[in-house]
Amino acid sequence: LSVVDLDERWVVFLSNRALSYVAGRHDAAADVTITAARETLLALGAGEMALADAVASGAVTAAGDAAALGDIIDHLDVFTGGFGVIEP
Repeated sequence: LSVVDLDERWVVFLSNRALSYVAGRHDAAADVTITAARETLLALGAGEMALADAVASGAVTAAGDAAALGDIIDHLDVFTGGFGVIEP
């Protein structure tokens, strides 16, 4: 994963339903190499943008199996806000 606006590289992997990452590295054997801006990655993770739309618009470029990124995004938890934590 390359975050272009922060000039950062990350290796992100999913194993046994656990998401792990290593900063400052690149893995030539990765299933997919993704290049995107931080805001785009945040929108993908929050479910505000679909991966297919991000790739189609050019906000995300993928070299390799883009479905591998979809697998990681599909395993992220989605939190629901806007509910009363404390009721009278």
